[in-house]
Amino acid sequence: MSKNIMYSFLGTQLDGGFTEKRLHRWRPNVGIAQSVDFVIDTLVLMFDQRHQALAEIVAQDARDLAVREGFEVELLPVDLNTHDENAHYDLAKCFDLMISIGERANFLPENNYYLNLSTGTHVMQIAAYRVCESNIWPAKLAQVGPDRDSENHASKISILDLSLPQYDKIMRRTRSQVVKEERALKNGIDTQNSAFNTMISKLLKIASRSSSPLVLMGPTGAGKTAMARRVYKVKNDTRRSLKRLEGPFVEVNCATLRGDTVMSTLFGHKKGAFTGAMESRDGMLKKANGGMLFLDEIGELAEDVQAMLLHALEDKSFFPVGADKAVNSDFELIVGTNRDLNECVELGLFRADLLARINTWTFTLPGLSERREDIEPNLDFELAKLSEKDQVHYQFVGGARHAYLSFARSEQAIWAGNFRDLVSSVERMVTLSDNGVITLDLVEDEIGMLTALWSARGKPHAAHATEDLVEQVLPGNSLNDFERGQLLAVLKHCRAATSNADLGRRVYGKDVGKNPSQRARDFLASHGLSLDEVKALIVAG
Repeated sequence: MSKNIMYSFLGTQLDGGFTEKRLHRWRPNVGIAQSVDFVIDTLVLMFDQRHQALAEIVAQDARDLAVREGFEVELLPVDLNTHDENAHYDLAKCFDLMISIGERANFLPENNYYLNLSTGTHVMQIAAYRVCESNIWPAKLAQVGPDRDSENHASKISILDLSLPQYDKIMRRTRSQVVKEERALKNGIDTQNSAFNTMISKLLKIASRSSSPLVLMGPTGAGKTAMARRVYKVKNDTRRSLKRLEGPFVEVNCATLRGDTVMSTLFGHKKGAFTGAMESRDGMLKKANGGMLFLDEIGELAEDVQAMLLHALEDKSFFPVGADKAVNSDFELIVGTNRDLNECVELGLFRADLLARINTWTFTLPGLSERREDIEPNLDFELAKLSEKDQVHYQFVGGARHAYLSFARSEQAIWAGNFRDLVSSVERMVTLSDNGVITLDLVEDEIGMLTALWSARGKPHAAHATEDLVEQVLPGNSLNDFERGQLLAVLKHCRAATSNADLGRRVYGKDVGKNPSQRARDFLASHGLSLDEVKALIVAG
């Protein structure tokens, strides 16, 4: 005959009492013996050895007050590191204990086993839930409380059903909410690219749970800035975020910062710190206090600025230009880059310690040519956005849509500017349309426009540098391979360099010495060149 066997921890407070008064109030484990609606045959009372005396009293009271003849109580002392007062609040230790108890127990298949969740610390209850939910214990979870309808002090026993079907509706609703939030992170666009969708799911979890920096990599126009803004919105959603950001979203394109204004723009300055500083002004880091700072193209920052940024991230304080007192700012950081920052570290163009500080989470946003299946939903999104803005229903007619998508998804469409190219393309077509109708003629003209634009940009420029670059700057040169390699390495940096000093830092890194400007100038001069001449030749080419 099967038996109902209840495992239960001793409740040192609820089960407590050594005087006669204990018999005149409800005690959970004694009440189990008095339960009528749900009959338990055996109570296995688990207790820490420090509470041996109380366990024996509770066991005897349960036997004496049991409503069922033959009710048994087994005392099961457990050792949860009696020298550690906090062991009952250590989940790992509690979980190990529950597993070890289960391994020692002689669970017989003909019996019904239950595990009481109503006693023990909340951490012990979590461990109890896990061993039953994962079937480590062949037991059902039970909830024990006072039975208000009982004339004695019996316990009312409720069995918790852990079977999944009853939670299907809840799980569907939860998944529906997650899908809605993932669509928001994708700007409401039903993207089809599986790798991108997987990335979005992971990014949603991280955005809502982590305050560590995020690195968004990807080519220009891949949507790094837009993604950073949407991550900020997720972090402001109290349903998702563990810590809501109260401050603003502050974005800075580091590629647009020039010369002496970089430090002032980012860190602020005091009145009189430099010529023209007529009043003190907060920098972008201070404005982002309590919110989020997005530094796009962070790889463009000079090494001294990177050092200041690292200090601000680690200490949450920094010195504005000309100040002798630090200011505090606590913000979350997202950075964007179209460079390989690890490669920049190897070249001495980016600090290894700053990269180690910011790359807790790194995501690479693919270019549009890597997500050709997402061109159609993005096309519809842009059309809908412009239709709402202009209050005109823009639409393709005839075979215009098919022609445009066939080209857009083909290998002929290189989408060098990624989503910026697509946005501009749609804008051109709707602007030239009559009454919002995009015809096949308009599409064919646009295909020609895109092809011409991409051809004009040229593949060497998209790759940033090739051997042809040396010939472009020094046609007909007689450089050997070593000299050509040196010059090519420097020319690669000339496009982005804002000055000779900036070029020197980019090329020589930490080995630049005290005068990066002179070293860069001397190298170019050895080939009869200057930075301005090189930049002009590259643009002209």
